[in-house]
Amino acid sequence: MKRIECSSETARAFPDDMREQIYDTWETARRDIYVQWQEQTDTLNVQPDIRKLSREVGDHLRDHCPDGLTQDEIQEAIEAVEAPYGRRFE
Repeated sequence: MKRIECSSETARAFPDDMREQIYDTWETARRDIYVQWQEQTDTLNVQPDIRKLSREVGDHLRDHCPDGLTQDEIQEAIEAVEAPYGRRFE
């Protein structure tokens, strides 16, 4: 690409049918770029999943609160077990 240089005045030589295909292709590419951008910036797609075991432990803590702990301590424990950890920590 370094060997090819064009200025804004360089004439473009596209047959008419190719010119329409270029515009159609660009619209398809723009749509695809937008869809990928939405998927990759959506926080639900970016955050790791919470494993089933962690959700079950959190539910168990909610249903069977340990004695002697404050509500804040229980909530902290639930948040800790439901945090998105990698599989190697299970």
